[in-house]
Amino acid sequence: MRPWSFAGGELSDWNQHRDWPLIEALGVDGHIKFGLAGCKDLDRWMDVLASLVGSMHRPQQAILVHYADASLVQAPSWENVLEAALALGTDQLLIDTAVKDGTTLTDLLSASQLATIIDSAHDHALKIALAGSIPLDGLTQL
Repeated sequence: MRPWSFAGGELSDWNQHRDWPLIEALGVDGHIKFGLAGCKDLDRWMDVLASLVGSMHRPQQAILVHYADASLVQAPSWENVLEAALALGTDQLLIDTAVKDGTTLTDLLSASQLATIIDSAHDHALKIALAGSIPLDGLTQL
């Protein structure tokens, strides 16, 4: 079977009873992306995330999201997301935009800022993906 993934929504909205079937549906090949909007000031978000990741077949099934517009949605900083990924043993991160208002990833983070983020992920052997309304002409820049 080929690996596959789906969005698990925002961790701050996670409901153990309602959402548990998503974890069970992962099997051994599935991956689930967790957005972290609303977690910056949420007590114990790392504990909730650790519990979810611990219930998966392997921690690499979790994909953590760093939002380039983190301050707009009370999401953790890049450093906190990286720290969480390393602590939990996940190996994939996504850089995205939370607010879908036409603002692009490169409107929020310069190419050099993105390079720094990507380099720091690669320094820890983490895979990283970019999303967030990247225009075609922006791809060559990145």
